Amino acid sequence: MSVLSPLRPALRRLLLAGITLVSAGCSITLQAESEPLKPLPAAETTARADFHSLDHWLRLYGDRLEFSVTRNGKPVGSYQVLFTGEPADWKVESRMALDFRAYLFFSYRFRYLGIEHWQGDDMQRFSSRIDRNGELSETFVQRTADSNGLPFWRGGLREAKKAEPASETLQPLVNGVKNLALSNHYNRGIIRQNQLFNSLTGQLNRIELVREGREAVSDGRDTLNTTRYRYTGDLKDTWVWYADDNRWLRMRFIADDGSTIQLNCQRCYPQ
Repeated sequence: MSVLSPLRPALRRLLLAGITLVSAGCSITLQAESEPLKPLPAAETTARADFHSLDHWLRLYGDRLEFSVTRNGKPVGSYQVLFTGEPADWKVESRMALDFRAYLFFSYRFRYLGIEHWQGDDMQRFSSRIDRNGELSETFVQRTADSNGLPFWRGGLREAKKAEPASETLQPLVNGVKNLALSNHYNRGIIRQNQLFNSLTGQLNRIELVREGREAVSDGRDTLNTTRYRYTGDLKDTWVWYADDNRWLRMRFIADDGSTIQLNCQRCYPQ
């Protein structure tokens, strides 16, 4: 096992977001399940007002969010979310860069790039590219329609580990859901969702966010009252903070090595 392996599950929790898929340059065989998924119960297929148009996000945040990232209080990187395009065709691009020494001797380098593709208030597809010290992987999910015209989501994972053949999995994920939630913390609507597409594993995770308390947090300009939520279900040891006007201002999780990783808002307000 790599000495960096304990860090990977924690980063899976961290990257709850989405860029255009960049190929690892390998020949890959698709493995798809032929059995269609059954629609979710009506309570889960109901369209909620949790997914919004580009104009909504530009009013809430401007064209970007910027965070610093710390590990045990020490700076180790940055996280950025960009909103681009026109109302009928727009994208949410997320970038992360981390660099630090793990276990005193080993340098760890992590890069993430992901994009959500939207038309109006409907997401069409998402893809990401992850580079962990030269080991590449990609996740992807796309919306199609089933035989009844209901939204049908398929997705999966491509991997190209060092000294191993590249592989790809593709599988049905969920049926009847208008918009599939991503690990996209900028959208406070995640607190009312019960599942999300994990942008590092390519799997569907069951989640529930529990309200824990109130706390004062900076948006990079002012100190605001926020509510802290804790993830439960498939994602644990992870907390997020939202201001009363629904802006995302902070995230924290405990890595498997016991270290505390935190995203601290530097610019989370409209111009």
